[in-house]
Amino acid sequence: MARSTWATLASPLFDGDPRALDGVDTAIAGRRTFIKLQHRRHEGLGTVLRFEELRRRAGTPAPRLLDHGTVEVGSDEIWWAVLQRLGGRPSDDPLAWAMSR
Repeated sequence: MARSTWATLASPLFDGDPRALDGVDTAIAGRRTFIKLQHRRHEGLGTVLRFEELRRRAGTPAPRLLDHGTVEVGSDEIWWAVLQRLGGRPSDDPLAWAMSR
């Protein structure tokens, strides 16, 4: 996990404090962005990319994918993503937001 965390920090789009990272977290919040690291083998980068395509096509208020990549760890490849962090009601309670429209 630590290698993918440090690879993500190479992205200029993450605006968080790298000193707060412990190499164990799989979601790390910045001020306006957050990092999502692959945590389990079944989590696929393709899913993240499909969600971004759905977000773009539907115009839904969901975190926008800003950057992504992979890093080799032993014989495996782990992915990371930098996403936009949404504030306010939609991210706090998406169902209430959807029902209010």
